[in-house]
Amino acid sequence: MARFTAFGNSPSASGGTTAFQAFYNGGFSNQGIFTGSGGALTTIVKVGDAAPVGPFNGFGPLSNSGGTTAFFGVYHSLADTGIFTGSGGALTTIAKVGDAAPVGTFTGFGSVSANGGTTAFVGVYNGGTDTGIFTGSGGALTTIAKVGDAAPVGTFTGFSPLSARGGTTAFQAFYNGGTDTGIFTGSEVRSPP
Repeated sequence: MARFTAFGNSPSASGGTTAFQAFYNGGFSNQGIFTGSGGALTTIVKVGDAAPVGPFNGFGPLSNSGGTTAFFGVYHSLADTGIFTGSGGALTTIAKVGDAAPVGTFTGFGSVSANGGTTAFVGVYNGGTDTGIFTGSGGALTTIAKVGDAAPVGTFTGFSPLSARGGTTAFQAFYNGGTDTGIFTGSEVRSPP
């Protein structure tokens, strides 16, 4: 019988269910993402489960909403990452390294927020020099805002944590050459080229 030995990342609660990352049987290679509401736990994903290329070997930030858990997953090698969702069965790939981005391909990911059937996330692209806020549910992605878009003064230069609820994504952004910051909201207003 496996026993939890540590917990990682911040848990996320929604509608009476909590999603969390846990380590079990004393090792980094024994970890997963689980949900529960006080009774039996549901396994969303664990190290060794099938990923886009090979098995998952680690996890990062997660968010839970409407019975779906969105999470950052590492697979194949440390350079292969993606944003995925699950509710205890098959996983859905929202975006992964190598997928098309506004310029070039995605090379990494940051903050993630589940919003029922849609997931908002920070994506890194254009050789790692640009970032943006995107949403998706397993098909085409929608761009909420990206580096170079118009800001209150100048253009956006970077993005930080986000939260998505009710079709709206709230996020922190940097602009005016990176010297100013603000909190902004956006909905699904643009699609990448």
